Amino acid sequence: MKFPKSNFKHPKPIPKANKINESDETKREYLQLYLSEDLGFNRKHIETTFEDCGDIIYRKAILYKDEESTDVLLIYANNLVNIQEINESIIKPINLYGISNKEKSMERKVTIDVMEKIISAHTIGRVNSFQEIVAAVLSGDTILLIEDTDVGLLLSTAEGNDRSVQESPVENLIRGPRDSFIENVHTNIGLIRQKIKSAALKTKYLTIGSESQTVVSVIYMDNIVNKQALEVLMKN
Repeated sequence: MKFPKSNFKHPKPIPKANKINESDETKREYLQLYLSEDLGFNRKHIETTFEDCGDIIYRKAILYKDEESTDVLLIYANNLVNIQEINESIIKPINLYGISNKEKSMERKVTIDVMEKIISAHTIGRVNSFQEIVAAVLSGDTILLIEDTDVGLLLSTAEGNDRSVQESPVENLIRGPRDSFIENVHTNIGLIRQKIKSAALKTKYLTIGSESQTVVSVIYMDNIVNKQALEVLMKN
């Protein structure tokens, strides 16, 4: 199932970020809101938004594995997505398409239309603003960006509600959510992400214990946390 293309309104095209005159304030403001054709610029902008979010994954793939290969970037939250769905419906089709074409010269440019035909996700939409991308990632969807393309694909990969999370046996609530943490730190962070869909929610992973090598995560809201207290906590 694919979203009708009539629902997508493409903004006025804009050149690559490195070709924009710094004196042109309007274009620079545009680049803070919308994707450009520069994949590296787009990634850097998104990484800045998700700074100190250890659960946000940037996964690179390549089409046409020869001299004219095209870079593709997947962005998702590893505790909100179905990894098997990503591997089977996105990564595998891309790799197979690259292998089948690596002995051929690039007869056509890799476009959004081509990618939509390659990928077999349940639903496919289009995005072009960073705000849409951040919201989609925090909802469990996967974003696919292509070099030389200022539009991305929004792919439905959310994990769903089939996790083994049960009501807490030691805290009985009359009202409110009844979810409880389990032994898996990634699942627990995913539960928090489902409740707080904000890029200000930061997650820093640490490994403690010389023998146990236990993975712990420090989670906080960057816009309200006491920076000094956080620094002390991280040092200790």
